[in-house]
Amino acid sequence: MKGKYQKVQDNPSLVRDNSSDAIININDTAYKARLRQIEESKKQAQQAEKIDKLESDVEEIKTCYNN
Repeated sequence: MKGKYQKVQDNPSLVRDNSSDAIININDTAYKARLRQIEESKKQAQQAEKIDKLESDVEEIKTCYNN
């Protein structure tokens, strides 16, 4: 890791890529937890979309039934 990466001061989980100046999280556990968090967020968004669609469909059925 020496040469290509430089440790970030006061944070052992982060390094700086010397060629691009990018900050990289090298804490695998935190990375996996963040991926799980992103996946859960996507699932919640999909569920919200499904609920919105169902509510819209119910309203459409009500409108058709009342006419």
